[in-house]
Amino acid sequence: MKRIFFSVINLSLLAGLAIVVYVLYAHTQHTMNWIKLVLFWIGCGAIWLFLSYHLFAHVPETWQGRPVSRYGLLHRAGCAALLLIGIFAAAAFSYETLQRWQLPALYWEPAAVNKVSREHFEIVLDVGNQRERHVLQIREIQLIELSDLKPQEGSMQASLRLDSLTLPAGSNGRHTPVFIFAETVPLAPLEKRRLTLTFQVQDAIAIYQIQALYHENTAAGRTLALDQYILLERNQAAFIDFAGLVARSRQPSYLSQSHFIYAVGRSRHPAALDALLELLRVHDVRIQNTVCDALAALGDARAAPALIALVKKSKNPQALRALGNLRSKTALEFLMNTLQDEREAFLRAEAAEALGRIAVPAEGEFARAIPALAATLRYGANEDVFVQREAMLALARINDTLAIPIILEHAKRHNSGQALRNILDATAILGDKWLLPMLGNWLQDWHVYNLDQADLQLLLDYLVATKHQDMVQILIAALEMEFSAEVQARIVRALYQLTGKDFGELQHPVFNLATEKSNRRVLSQWLKWWKQAQNDSLFREQIKPIG
Repeated sequence: MKRIFFSVINLSLLAGLAIVVYVLYAHTQHTMNWIKLVLFWIGCGAIWLFLSYHLFAHVPETWQGRPVSRYGLLHRAGCAALLLIGIFAAAAFSYETLQRWQLPALYWEPAAVNKVSREHFEIVLDVGNQRERHVLQIREIQLIELSDLKPQEGSMQASLRLDSLTLPAGSNGRHTPVFIFAETVPLAPLEKRRLTLTFQVQDAIAIYQIQALYHENTAAGRTLALDQYILLERNQAAFIDFAGLVARSRQPSYLSQSHFIYAVGRSRHPAALDALLELLRVHDVRIQNTVCDALAALGDARAAPALIALVKKSKNPQALRALGNLRSKTALEFLMNTLQDEREAFLRAEAAEALGRIAVPAEGEFARAIPALAATLRYGANEDVFVQREAMLALARINDTLAIPIILEHAKRHNSGQALRNILDATAILGDKWLLPMLGNWLQDWHVYNLDQADLQLLLDYLVATKHQDMVQILIAALEMEFSAEVQARIVRALYQLTGKDFGELQHPVFNLATEKSNRRVLSQWLKWWKQAQNDSLFREQIKPIG
């Protein structure tokens, strides 16, 4: 029996060594997975069983009442050393493998920054795959601009080279450069490729974060951004880390300081909030406004108390705007109180606009913004028109179904040029099919609705810009009812722009009989054309009246 057990122990050594060698070979071939890692520990266990036997095995004989060790002291010491070394090596191999599996598949390594000419810089990086078995497919390289929230005129001139593949920058509907590969670029396991970005030297400071969009054995795309940033200045380019951004944001030069303050906020770094809150205490309105914009870009709800304190202390409207980007119940409560109780109309307008952003989506506590905005439109009879406008637009952003009847109700009670402008602004969010019947009434009875000719022209310009040929009938009816030659001329000009028909211009003011006769002829031709157009099957659907 003991001989059989001894044979099993020896066989366990051979089996354990075979399994470990197989797993290590799989590791070198980049085919590691969880099953192979479990097999590795089974193989290590078999080897440790063999070493433990040689360390603790005894023979039947005894010496002074104690069992005698089967092997000598030197042999057992060697087995103990091998056992300890094996445990340490196996643990290190497993830890390294598990750590590698926890890391993002893609990684960046900054390599060099070169000035290749008076007009161009090169930023060189290595992009690598630290997976042991999956091939990565790189689909897109993006440059995310951090330095300024407002788009600059033109676009950054940049090109990208991945090994020998060169791509120019494309906009893809965005201001910052983006490089899209016609076919995904493969990146083999534990390999890396050289990526070179070439930038044109520019006067303004630019700070970019580089980000890759890639696939890893799945249909869904993943992104990874470089944890350092690319800084471009007139005479230099460099990699800069977050600590460098913060240090530059504290330098007392507003023209350059503002770029770095924006970059700190847009970086979304975990330490960005503390850095920005420290800068918010600077007694300079320009710096405070810039920090408010950066906090809005950061979107950290913990910034709400500091922004609220700034509003209470200095009535800073930029701080109110920033609160709209913070999904915070504290910010929501303060904005609602400001809309209801603040005396300054410009602050109430800012609060309404911010509510339109913070309450999207209107779930839970944030749905309370809807009745607050609706009350401003329904019951604010003497409310400032700009507050009404922002409340209207905010309600449209939050809930378009609810906004339409409230805005229509508001429009019936407020007849003025500014009210018209507010309602037309809302059509950018809600469309205008719901509003056209009311606009038709305003157009035909513009005197009654307290509009002047500038307001009427605004309405006509809107119908022309939106190509509402379905309002032709209303324009014709308004033309028939109108007595002022100047207003008739405005309507005729709009009809010409909508239909392409040119029967001449109306002259105003009318000083003689010849001018009056010419105007009547133009009006008569428009009315005659309209009667014929209604019977034209090709044009009938386009001029189908509203309502």
